[in-house]
Amino acid sequence: MSETETFHGFLVYHSFCSNKEIEFRTSNRLRSPWEQNTLFAQFTRTGKACIRSPEWLLKSTTELLKLLRCDENEDVSPDLFNFLGDRLASVKQEFVMGELNAVHISILIAIAKFFLFATARVPDEKHKAFSEAYSTVCLAYKTWLISPGCDLTNIDNELLLYYYLMNIDSAVEFDTLLKQRGLSCPHVRRLLDIYQVIQSGNYHRFRVLWDHDLNLLEKAALSESVFGLSKRAQTVISTAFKSKKLSYPIGKFQKYTFVTSVGDLNLNNERITFSDKIVADKNLSLWDDVSLIVPSFFVKD
Repeated sequence: MSETETFHGFLVYHSFCSNKEIEFRTSNRLRSPWEQNTLFAQFTRTGKACIRSPEWLLKSTTELLKLLRCDENEDVSPDLFNFLGDRLASVKQEFVMGELNAVHISILIAIAKFFLFATARVPDEKHKAFSEAYSTVCLAYKTWLISPGCDLTNIDNELLLYYYLMNIDSAVEFDTLLKQRGLSCPHVRRLLDIYQVIQSGNYHRFRVLWDHDLNLLEKAALSESVFGLSKRAQTVISTAFKSKKLSYPIGKFQKYTFVTSVGDLNLNNERITFSDKIVADKNLSLWDDVSLIVPSFFVKD
């Protein structure tokens, strides 16, 4: 392994982990259960003197994401999530700002897709995963904006999709999108349709999109916005049916609001009679009907 090259003052190495770190972690038995054959560079808060070359950052990310082969009937274990999160953070840590290109953006999108996947499939870490996905998507998007010379034909639309889905509540962002791209782009029209559905509070149309038009990662990107839409749906339905003589099917109520239980609402023959105040479960049921097949994290050439 060569560690003689330098780049912007950093020592460059061509492997998954530097010699110095391998020696230290081996002597101190700091090997993860997922590193029996290969050690991957750890994240460090003190910064690094050595960085991997772009091609080895890509190889490292690819090999790490290959570990994400969970059983189709199980969620991802928090331990595996934390391991991958640490090693992927190390990959981002070795980016040299100002020298990023299409390879780096492709890596960032793959990492963002992992965290979006974890938002859906690691219940105990969903908020952390969403936050990591958002910060990674924003970094990739800002890097893309200042990289007009890069060949981004394969990743341009995918990057736009995740960035704007995660900023679906921002009128300013969508105004900028329309000015930059216009309605001629089918991806923009689709994003605008989702934006209008959420802003108008059309919970029926949103549920149709959720069930039939959005894939796992797109749902994860929108998951934070579902909470606001759920509250609006609860308010509209309870107000419209707030009468002792009126009731509403519990199945439809749970479908449109995504709630897992209905708290202390009155039930009668699988229908709800609304009381003065809704006390519904804050844990929304977003993923019960989602296939657990692991998505492709890298775009195809």
